[in-house]
Amino acid sequence: MYLIKSLTATLLIASGAVATYGDNSAYGGDSNGSGSGSGGAAPDAAGGSPMPSPAGAASAAAGTGTAGQVMVHVVKVGNKKGDLTFEPNNLQAAPGSMVQFHFYPKNHSVVQSTFDQPCQPINNNMPSAMGLFSGFMPVKPDDAMMPSYTIMVNDTKPIWYYCSQGKHCQSGMVGVINPPAANQSRTLESFTTLAKAATENLSPGQSSASSSTQPPDTPSNNSSGGAYDSSSSSTGYGTPPDSSGSSDSTTSAAASGAVAGTSTTASLPEPSGDSNAGGIVTDTGSDSGSTSDSGTVTMPLAGTNSSDFSGVASPSGSAGAQAPEAFDPANAAGVVRPSLSFVSSTRGKLIESYLLALTKHKKPRHLHNISTHEALLDGGPVERPDEAPEHTDTTIRTYNREEDAMDRAPADGMHHEPAAAPAREDDITTRARRLTLLKTHTAYSFPQHSGFTVSTDLNLIAPLDSPLPPPPVGEVLTASQWETFLAIADTLVPAIAATSNSSLHNLNVEPSEYARAVEKIQKVLPANAAPNAAEKYLAEKASSAPGFKELIHRTFGDYMREDALKGIRVILSTLDTRAGCLLLTGSTTSFHLQPVNVRQQILSKWSQSYLSSLRLTVKSLAALCTGTWIKESATINPVLGFPRAPVHGKPGEGYDYGFLQLPPGDEAEVLETDVVIVGSGCGGGVCAKNLAEAGHRVLVTDRAFHYAAKHLPMTSTDAGIHLFHNGGVDTSDDSSVAFLAGQAWGGGGTINWSASLQTQGFVRQEWADAGLPFFTSSEYQTCLDRVCQRMGVSTKYIEHNENNRILIEGARKLGYNAKEVPQNTGGNKHYCGYCTLGCGAAEKQGPVVSWLPDAANAGAQFMEGFEAEQIVFDTSVSGKKTATGVRGTWTSRDDMGGVSGVPTTKRKVMIKAKRVIVSCGTLHSPMLLLRSGLTNPQIGKNLYCHPATLVSGTFPQEIRPWEGGILTTLSEEFSNLDTHGHGSKICAMTMIPSWVLPFQPWSTGLAFKLMASKLSHMAAHCAVVRDRDPGRVYPDPGDGRVRIAYTPSAFDRANALECVLGMCRIMFVMGAEEIWPAQGDVKPFVRDPSADPDNLMGINEPSFQTWLQNFRKRGLPQPATGWGSAHQMGTCRMSSSERKGVVDPEGKVWGTEG
Repeated sequence: MYLIKSLTATLLIASGAVATYGDNSAYGGDSNGSGSGSGGAAPDAAGGSPMPSPAGAASAAAGTGTAGQVMVHVVKVGNKKGDLTFEPNNLQAAPGSMVQFHFYPKNHSVVQSTFDQPCQPINNNMPSAMGLFSGFMPVKPDDAMMPSYTIMVNDTKPIWYYCSQGKHCQSGMVGVINPPAANQSRTLESFTTLAKAATENLSPGQSSASSSTQPPDTPSNNSSGGAYDSSSSSTGYGTPPDSSGSSDSTTSAAASGAVAGTSTTASLPEPSGDSNAGGIVTDTGSDSGSTSDSGTVTMPLAGTNSSDFSGVASPSGSAGAQAPEAFDPANAAGVVRPSLSFVSSTRGKLIESYLLALTKHKKPRHLHNISTHEALLDGGPVERPDEAPEHTDTTIRTYNREEDAMDRAPADGMHHEPAAAPAREDDITTRARRLTLLKTHTAYSFPQHSGFTVSTDLNLIAPLDSPLPPPPVGEVLTASQWETFLAIADTLVPAIAATSNSSLHNLNVEPSEYARAVEKIQKVLPANAAPNAAEKYLAEKASSAPGFKELIHRTFGDYMREDALKGIRVILSTLDTRAGCLLLTGSTTSFHLQPVNVRQQILSKWSQSYLSSLRLTVKSLAALCTGTWIKESATINPVLGFPRAPVHGKPGEGYDYGFLQLPPGDEAEVLETDVVIVGSGCGGGVCAKNLAEAGHRVLVTDRAFHYAAKHLPMTSTDAGIHLFHNGGVDTSDDSSVAFLAGQAWGGGGTINWSASLQTQGFVRQEWADAGLPFFTSSEYQTCLDRVCQRMGVSTKYIEHNENNRILIEGARKLGYNAKEVPQNTGGNKHYCGYCTLGCGAAEKQGPVVSWLPDAANAGAQFMEGFEAEQIVFDTSVSGKKTATGVRGTWTSRDDMGGVSGVPTTKRKVMIKAKRVIVSCGTLHSPMLLLRSGLTNPQIGKNLYCHPATLVSGTFPQEIRPWEGGILTTLSEEFSNLDTHGHGSKICAMTMIPSWVLPFQPWSTGLAFKLMASKLSHMAAHCAVVRDRDPGRVYPDPGDGRVRIAYTPSAFDRANALECVLGMCRIMFVMGAEEIWPAQGDVKPFVRDPSADPDNLMGINEPSFQTWLQNFRKRGLPQPATGWGSAHQMGTCRMSSSERKGVVDPEGKVWGTEG
């Protein structure tokens, strides 16, 4: 059994050998030598020969699964050499399994025929049969991605097929699925012989070879035929800069395309500009460029007529005409598979029927989010009606074995659409189903909430909404506890009014103070702000934000530890008793009955109390309430000018994933594969690619669900729940550190900041000195370079935003070491500051964009929503623990293809495998090992987490710090303070409001609101500590969830202090008017507005030096200092012996095989 973690230390696997690595990565390790290593061929369970060869694996892949399992068989259409072949051309596929055709260079197709007429479409000889037709799939030799076409097999009847390009059929490019075993005359050899004698090679719709023009055999350089897109999705997890730690976080999971689908999608090429030309509807069969659509049923459009589209005019021209594959704007020609031209009057009718379906049909099963195209938008933007129901996008397709009327195949054995009945105005189900045939190349789409306008400008399209799972059932607090909690929240984030009178609802200030507050806010308002934006902002309190209470309810019910929730309940109940209030507030009046001004005085006193428990209570509640309010506030974003989505760049398409789906059942589903990888993050993704490309059957599982690029970036609320572990609210046991770890398809790589640093030499030497010499070898460096090359890691395309410019220029002025940070953006400029919430541009080359699509192209399969519960061991061989698979629970999406409803299926699953790779992150890999019965005391220990703390500065100029690359510069001036590599790096901070503002210390409600309003003029940098002193993770004794025991040590806090003071100097020398450390005992530095801006004293200015000296005396004590961690590592440490770590130098878990 092998344990994988981290991007760069997960080394590439070449020449079919299996390399395996440990938990600590190229980015991480600890002073005792934890790290990751590599190996050669992995031994089998008995320690003998390596895993099956590629040929053997391919042969094994031809088998079928157990009952109910959706098995996907891959057939190569052509190959890299340009041979005219199907590989394999003779396939046995059980009913319910799928066959996926991968198209290699040239311009091939897949067409079904009869045995007796091998080069003619089946419906030329059997008019009632539709038959399969992939359309022509032009692929250039240098194309990065291959289109695919997937069908479902419904019975054991033979399916004879051929390529209809040129003379390919006559040249032997034919194949069969399920050849008749009892009929010796109807063999593939006989079929090939008949094909060679055929006089014509026809595509569907052609009655003779002269009836239309064939597309060219080889696509031209400007070809857009095939209607597929080589762009990928998601983001890469570039490591923030401290080379002592891994960049990956925790496991993830995903869902963008349920495996077996009942709808197909047709793509529209760009419009010609002629309003009467309309678009060309094409059946890609692979959703515009998915290179591996595993498990996605695609239904041919051959034979479709105007009745299929509810009132759409009949297509012009021959129904079977084949257009050239290259799109030419001059004549609006496009690939036609089959040809189905629409006149411009079609557009309004399609939109009309779509809106009719939305307003009249209650959640149609097959109506997901309908992507459209500007060719459809005759009259400009289309407004979605307010009463439209929620639904998700068309890339999520579901297969329901019970929907016989829609999904059962006719006698010809093929799975396709039933003949359409005449359209009726009230036949909404039919309309909805037909409309799922529309899909765009450029992802114009109707979003999920009302009041949205579809724009024809890609830059203005907001991401699709991502509805949340159902909230926890029942109340997490009593009515009186809620009353007290909301009173606390409305004290921390109060409504502010100009009056001297006391109030239970507002924080009242003198009219003159209120006027000054309004004036300060108005100075930083964006130019397009509403006239009363400042007043509305001041009038909003936490509980009046629309989703505030709901999100707190979800946080308490789903994500907070039970012991922590019990503590909150005790405090809230105590504050509603006379004795408790007297003890904690000095008054017998219940807290919620006190005026807001009095409540504020109480909390302010707590924050300065000699009792650390009271100081920690205020700090924790302030972070929770301010963070939740910022996420849900209706007023703060207009004040900041913070837009919903990045204003730079364009949305990307991303990779169209397919995921294994299982039917309902009471028994455990059994799957078989060569390698099962638990976790789809940076480690698991690299392994999946290389093992699949070596010919092994690979299944990647993850607990979360995938969200395509069109859903990204999410809102802060949605991202916390869909993309982060435990709702993004993990803390250490003592609440000293907030832990942020990815839990999405692609792991931490989906929400990281692009930074990609290679392991520093002193770290590599430290690991080698601990008995891991691989890390100082040339082979290790070669592996790092290959990983970075695949992701396009470079500094060449960096454009610094103002936050990073302040860092690097300030460091220069002070003589500090500083440099640019390489970005994993695939050789593209990536000027986006939202990637913490998921990257909608699909440019960062993390697992979802690079490694996992590569794995899919090589035949890997994926399963989202799979909770790995236990590794299964066999001890029958020499008494050793040999991993033979993984047992867990799979949860499907709901019946709308999302997660906001009740899952349609929940199954126990047993995945049998020859090799098990555990790659579910620092937090969860140890938990899985412990649940599986392993007892090594090192499991879960040695937690290093790069604790980080902030310094913010406000500037006179507008900075808009959320724009541009998040982390493109760093300084290592303070990174080696003890001469053993311990210290801190200065890095730029993400400036998403809900991420940066809650770290600011709270003093009063008005002070917090004034500080928060300045974010558009703010820069923030963090001191990322290479910690010397570790913690541990362990299972909660009550519910088994992961617990984190970690506190920044005095040694590490002292190192961080030097870096923090350096960051303050950078802010000062760059002209900051205010400097805010995340240390509640230190008041912010405020520059004298009358000071000479050209004063040559610089940081020697006396008032600044006095402030620094006071700061140094106070230090970074607990609990006054805010800490966060985005890099966790070490809990499955690699070591030279079992007593020092969890995995050996080859990455194999000590004491196990397999």
